[in-house]
Amino acid sequence: MIVVEGCDKCGKTSIAAKLAERLGWPVVKFSQPASTDPCDEYMAALAARPAPFIADRFHLGERVYGPLYRGTPPPDHKKMRAIEDELIRRRALLILMWDTGERVRWRFVDHREAFARGEHVRRILDAFDAAWAGSRVKKIKLKWSADSSRQRVIVDRAIRALESPW
Repeated sequence: MIVVEGCDKCGKTSIAAKLAERLGWPVVKFSQPASTDPCDEYMAALAARPAPFIADRFHLGERVYGPLYRGTPPPDHKKMRAIEDELIRRRALLILMWDTGERVRWRFVDHREAFARGEHVRRILDAFDAAWAGSRVKKIKLKWSADSSRQRVIVDRAIRALESPW
């Protein structure tokens, strides 16, 4: 399993699609949880999908965006730990997609982003960095590229990280 996390407009959906193409795994997109307890929703999603899949955003996204945009408290620590325990059991790879604050802000304006606001970009990037650093799941940090030959290198790097020993 692969979990792709990061700020909006950093290439999560792009790398998820390229990884799915290479690995033959489905992509499951998670954004705003429908339930009042997102951790339960993520655990249910894991239970429903025993085969490998690529999660386009998952538990760390809720830890960052829930408090910032939905005014919800940070997810329950014990439940977040249970999600990570399951990801570790599955030998999942956590990919944090990133870019510079200036480039992300530009994409927000260019794409007329309605959800996240440009003035929050630095806070979002810092929050994802902190959440990623605190994760116990095998992880890698990648920066997407518009160049297709560079994209192949990035996808290869992610696959090598997935296949590497814990």
